Amino acid sequence: MDGAKLLKSKPPVSSNAERDINVSTKPLSEKSPVQVTTIVHQPKQPISFEKNILLPQLPSLFETIGYAYFFGAFLTGPQFSFHLYKKFLTVSLYPDINNIPPGSYKSALKSLVLGALYLGAYQIGAGYFPTSYLITKEYAARPFIERLAIMWCAGKFSFTKYLGTWTLVEGACILSGISFNGYDESGNAEWNGLANVDKIIGSFNTNTNLWTKTYIFKRLIFLGNKNLSSVISLVFLALWHGLHSGYYMCFGLEFIDMEAEKRWTKRLENYTKPLYFPQHKRNTSIRFMRSLHQLACWFGQTCALHYAMISFDLLRLEHWITAYNSVYWIGHIVVFSLLFLDLILPRPKAMLMNGTTKINGAIKVNGNLAESKKEQ
Repeated sequence: MDGAKLLKSKPPVSSNAERDINVSTKPLSEKSPVQVTTIVHQPKQPISFEKNILLPQLPSLFETIGYAYFFGAFLTGPQFSFHLYKKFLTVSLYPDINNIPPGSYKSALKSLVLGALYLGAYQIGAGYFPTSYLITKEYAARPFIERLAIMWCAGKFSFTKYLGTWTLVEGACILSGISFNGYDESGNAEWNGLANVDKIIGSFNTNTNLWTKTYIFKRLIFLGNKNLSSVISLVFLALWHGLHSGYYMCFGLEFIDMEAEKRWTKRLENYTKPLYFPQHKRNTSIRFMRSLHQLACWFGQTCALHYAMISFDLLRLEHWITAYNSVYWIGHIVVFSLLFLDLILPRPKAMLMNGTTKINGAIKVNGNLAESKKEQ
């Protein structure tokens, strides 16, 4: 249905691999017969759900079964479109079907080693900080700060097992060849097309999030409310995992945490944005403040994530209620307090990228107001 609608209105968008091998060939000079080929690299989009994933034809039952039970994805993800699976089957995923790009074994070995390290850290850490300890009387009798630290560690190591599993599965997808993601600027093949964990920025379960955005969130556009669409999407994700109440508590907290983060990021941007202006790059005091800001962001995000992971891991209502009772529901109180404060505090003045301040359609520069156009 989607494919039939789009093909009538828009031309298909080329894939990452197709864009990466967009070449221009020309003589080195007017007198030289030597041809020079230039590879033009375009900004990449995730290969799991590209813009041209819509299907003009319904797949056969045999293809659908193969797609559903593909060994690199059917238990834990990564989620990806049938369009990508079809390109993988027909080998059209690669620029030259007779010359599969090298490097997949090395990339898969890195995923194997990193995944094993994650799971090793989980086995050791969870032995010292099991989530089951959070529902014991011994835990409840400990000092409050100590309880918070133990809960943070328990949530951290509980989450680590998922990072390990996703990383191992990424290696399986690399070995199969479906993870090919074009070439980097040096012309080397990249195999991170279905990476489910970004080791640099700390994002995770990336492809499932893209699946949800593509097939749930965007289809709810008729509601005219992004927050409502987000809530329904998260309820769907919770239902996808199962019926235990812990899933719904975890994803509900995720929505509240993201909303609070979005609101306070906007509220504090007048103070945080200048820390990242290029002209302040070598200023020692600014760099120190920027490091403090990054540390505070990391601490807040990990506390929110690991706190929510407790209900995800304990699952049963009486268990996660006991655990949160032991810390007086501090994670809930903090995030709802932030939302309440955002509602009652006056709105800050918006700051433009050049450091000037915008007040009710006018721009304040060095203490003077200057009228601005709507585009500004």
